[in-house]
Amino acid sequence: MFWFYLKAAFSNIRRERLYVILNIGGLAAGLLCALLIFLYVSDELSYDTYHKNHRNIYRINSDIQIAEKTDLAAFCPMTFGPAIKKEIAEVKDFVRFRRIGKRLCRARGREFYEENIFFADPSILTVFTHDFVEGNPVTAMQQPNSLLISESFSARYFGSANPIGQEIAMNNGFRLTVTGVFEDLPANIHLRYDAIIPISKYYEAYRITDSTEFESLGFWTLGFYTYLLLNDGVSSEFVEKAFTSKVYDKYMKDIGDQLQASYNIKLGSLASIHHSTGWSWDLPVSNKSVVYVFAFMAIFILIVACINYMNMSTARSQKRAIETGIRKVCGASRLQLFIQYEAEAVFFAFVSLLIALGLAELLMPYFNQLSGKNFEFNDLIVSWSFPLVIVITLITGLISGTYPAFYLSAFSPAVVLKNCLMKRRHGGILRKVLVVFQVLISVILLSGTLIIRDQMAYIQTKDIGIDKEKIIKIELRDSLAMAVAEQLEKEILNHQFVETTSRSWGDLAGSSNITAMMVESQFGMLQQTVNLIHADSKFPELMGFRLVTGKTFRELDSTEWVKSALVNEAAVKAFGWEDDPLGKKIQFGISVDQSDSATNAMITMHHVVGVLRDFNYESLHHEVEPIVIFYSEQPGWILNVRYQDKHYDDVMAHINEVWNVVVPGVPISTETYTESLGQMYQYEDQLRLFFSYVSVLCFAIAFFGLFGLSSFVAEQKTREIGIRKVLGGSFWGIFRMLYVEYSLLVFIGFAIAVPFTWMLMSNWLGNFAYHTTMNGWNLVYAGVLAMVLSFLTVLYHTWKAATLNPALALKYE
Repeated sequence: MFWFYLKAAFSNIRRERLYVILNIGGLAAGLLCALLIFLYVSDELSYDTYHKNHRNIYRINSDIQIAEKTDLAAFCPMTFGPAIKKEIAEVKDFVRFRRIGKRLCRARGREFYEENIFFADPSILTVFTHDFVEGNPVTAMQQPNSLLISESFSARYFGSANPIGQEIAMNNGFRLTVTGVFEDLPANIHLRYDAIIPISKYYEAYRITDSTEFESLGFWTLGFYTYLLLNDGVSSEFVEKAFTSKVYDKYMKDIGDQLQASYNIKLGSLASIHHSTGWSWDLPVSNKSVVYVFAFMAIFILIVACINYMNMSTARSQKRAIETGIRKVCGASRLQLFIQYEAEAVFFAFVSLLIALGLAELLMPYFNQLSGKNFEFNDLIVSWSFPLVIVITLITGLISGTYPAFYLSAFSPAVVLKNCLMKRRHGGILRKVLVVFQVLISVILLSGTLIIRDQMAYIQTKDIGIDKEKIIKIELRDSLAMAVAEQLEKEILNHQFVETTSRSWGDLAGSSNITAMMVESQFGMLQQTVNLIHADSKFPELMGFRLVTGKTFRELDSTEWVKSALVNEAAVKAFGWEDDPLGKKIQFGISVDQSDSATNAMITMHHVVGVLRDFNYESLHHEVEPIVIFYSEQPGWILNVRYQDKHYDDVMAHINEVWNVVVPGVPISTETYTESLGQMYQYEDQLRLFFSYVSVLCFAIAFFGLFGLSSFVAEQKTREIGIRKVLGGSFWGIFRMLYVEYSLLVFIGFAIAVPFTWMLMSNWLGNFAYHTTMNGWNLVYAGVLAMVLSFLTVLYHTWKAATLNPALALKYE
């Protein structure tokens, strides 16, 4: 019996090649999209579950209130971990992390710039999960000069050799000994690192001792990502409340009262950190709502594909009516016919799935590039979503076969052979509703894609107050490069297309440093948290800042530079200086104990000499924050080069040539400000590309659905078309008769899609502090495309029906 059903299916394929290809192709496209999206979603929702203790691990987020300003930060003071463990018994352990920054590492004649190097407490090996390849995890972090590295880190420097006991030198002067190698962490970990240095090395480098670690001022200096391991059954809310009574009141309240400040902590569960938003200075995060949107998109596309399959199947059911009648005359039971049609539909569905899997393996590299992931085909097979897709494929096949199985097999052979079957109108309304739904989803996806495109264009063209197009950053990370930086700068400046150079500590591409300062107010000196950058006198002009009032450094006498400060308009507003900001005092450094000579020696008083127009140094998701620029007597580790427009290649060739002469043997690290700022919007750019591909796919599948439905109606009206032709009906008259119904369906789908799209995309644009306006033409474009597709579809079937010999048409029914 099975082989009989299979032969019947292949016979149907031979008779109806075009429609079978459209059926299988549409469903395969839908399943392909669903497979890849579900793979992405499952990866996003499984972030940090690799760690065995992930249910009990929480990160400390800071909620700081100073005067009337609130700062929400993803990190906290270094003192919080030890103090919380000491004072709150329900906290089992803690781990602190601090990124060391990009470092040039050397070992065995090989050197690379490494970015994922962190200081961390030894408890990292008990709180988080690491599978050691070499070394003993119990003793691996006992010495300050120890270094834990990942397998990939080890392979870069030592190949397949055992690295234990080998020395790695860093350009900050550290010489560390490899004491352990752990397996590379999976990609879906929010805090990724390739090398770990014991935090005792940080203490040694910055002269921190046990006696200074718990000084009161240390509780107000942020800088560490800190994670707590709670005992089983302990809630994050309990620890947050205990922090106030047992830590804040004991260690922080006195200073907090003096500074008119308060400090609360918010614990974020490990599994939620990757999708958390609203915390400044966070590690790269995703948006959980967007992940859910992707999941719903996959479901909608599958639904659209199923609708297409069902419409195409019902459109061809009239062709099968005679076959059904003959089989019943020959003795086939209704159950046998039901099984035949269901088996055929399920067979087609699983053929579509096999095609989708083949395409998935072929397109996986492109999908990885689009999603920013590193999936392999095996990940798709073992993913939790794959069994779901199998079930969906089976259900799709069963639903697709239900109409012919129940409907055709229910009639007596006489009724079927008389060809009276299709006079009934059961299912007509359902098919129209399904087509409207296809158009609805397609218009939402396409118009949403166009709106995302507009926002990305707005981001790229908005005047952010920085002349980002013509600035190159050169990182002087190596001690040799810093030693010859003056010569390097002089040689680079000696080029016809280089306009000027400048040195700074840090850059303005979202990486400025948050610092607590004392600023002048009507109530005296108050603490404020602001972004700070140190730079030389040429920095403001090189960056293209616009002066609102006052002077820049170079307009002052050089003796005044050290005591001067530039602020932006946001700082003027935040500090309440709208009346007269010039001359206001900013104290760099905070001292509560006036007798502390060591701390007081590091405190400097600056006066505001100029106000700069606001510029966007963070992404356009956020409003411009206060920033202070201090003149630095010590040249910074970033060399900024401003060049003449359209001469990037010439200038880069010159920079590389000078570097190889002045700093031979040291790899160069350069980046334009356009590239740096563009990295802030990688997620949105991926979103735009993703929506583009999905919307095109959805429109293609919907087109197949319209093709099936128009074919179905055209066949039903074959005799009517023949009679109209005999009576002198024109081609366009017949086309108009068929098209009116489809244009109405498309218009209804479009009308429903407009408010949904407007609401969804308005909410998305609301995530940006600066965004483009909603353009109604994007909705019109999507609607016009839907109308054009329906026009072409009906035009094809009208042409087929209108060119048919009227005599054959009148015999058709």
